[in-house]
Amino acid sequence: MRLGVGVPLGLAFLLLVPACGSGTLAPDGAPPGMCSADVPAGQECNTLANVGDLVTPTCVTGTAPSGTGGTLVDGTYVLTSQDKYGSSCTSPFSFSETLAVAGDCIQVVSGGILPATASVRITTQGNAISFTQTCVHVDTDGAVVTPDMRMKSYTAASTTLTLFAVDATTGNTDVSVFTRR
Repeated sequence: MRLGVGVPLGLAFLLLVPACGSGTLAPDGAPPGMCSADVPAGQECNTLANVGDLVTPTCVTGTAPSGTGGTLVDGTYVLTSQDKYGSSCTSPFSFSETLAVAGDCIQVVSGGILPATASVRITTQGNAISFTQTCVHVDTDGAVVTPDMRMKSYTAASTTLTLFAVDATTGNTDVSVFTRR
C-alpha cells in the first residue's frame, strides 16, 4: 500500500501478529481473528513499536534486481535500506518501518512524515508476494491511503526480507531491505 504523498508503507511489513480465523466482519473491515481484527474505527492497527532508524531512499542507476523467493522467517524486522531504480527517481523523505511477521500475517508500523500502522495477510508463489490489507491507520489528518497495486517479488533469507516493487506504468522499482532483529 502507499500513503497519499507517495511514501511507501512497508509490506515488507511489520509483524507480531495474532492468530488468523474466520467469521463476520469486524469494525476495521477484517474478519474477526484476522491480523488486527476487531480494531475500532480510527484506532491504530497494532501496538508494535517502531524500533528502526530513519532511512533515506537512494536513487540507483542500472537494472533493478528481482526477488528469488524463499521461506519467510517469523520475527521482527526493521527497514535498513531502500534503493529506487528508474528514470523518475525521487527520494525526498526519510522514513522508518518495523514489521512483525507471524505465519501469513504481517503487522507494520512506520514513522517519519506520515506515522502509520497496518496489518496484512500475505500469500507467496515462487518469488511473487501479494498482500491483502486487513487494517490501516494513518496518524495524519487528511492523509489518503490507496492500495499499492505494483507487482512485487521478494527474497527471504535467514536474517533479511527484501521486497521488490515494480511500477507497471513507469517501470521504476523500489528495493526495500528489512533486517530481522
